[in-house]
Amino acid sequence: MLNLESVKLTSGDKKRAEEMLKNWNALSKVISEQDLDGVRVLLAHEVRTRRRLTVVQRLTARYGVLEQHANEREVMRLLARELKAEE
Repeated sequence: MLNLESVKLTSGDKKRAEEMLKNWNALSKVISEQDLDGVRVLLAHEVRTRRRLTVVQRLTARYGVLEQHANEREVMRLLARELKAEE
């Protein structure tokens, strides 16, 4: 769950987020390098500052993809463990 209200942004987080979010053309590259927490920080910063709908939508979409991958990895680890236990 995103839970953006609980994201605490340090001054360093704010500076890095502002730098990463200042250029729409570079945004895709920047967010492709972020993990779930990194995207949450960027999204929280954008929602609290500029509030650009297209940027928020792009970040939310990326978060969804990362969350789905994390869920799939978790399920596969559990499945592998259960299958191994049956051997």
